[in-house]
Amino acid sequence: LKNSYARYETEKENKVKLVSQKAFWEKKILEYPEYRDGYTSLAIIDYQLGDNTQALFNVKKALRIDPNDSTAKKLEEILTR
Repeated sequence: LKNSYARYETEKENKVKLVSQKAFWEKKILEYPEYRDGYTSLAIIDYQLGDNTQALFNVKKALRIDPNDSTAKKLEEILTR
């Protein structure tokens, strides 16, 4: 039971960090709408949060800006399997 609670707390802390990082990148892409890495970072965070639809949306935006972004290409492949 103690290990389960510790795991729960760790997962909760990780989710809070991811949500905070997501807010950071959302603000950055509002400031710099053509910032490919911002969309790629958002896609990774959305994927980690389990929001594959939003992750794919952001991957597609990153790839529109830079069709050669290898990270975005790999994530798109994972998301469209």
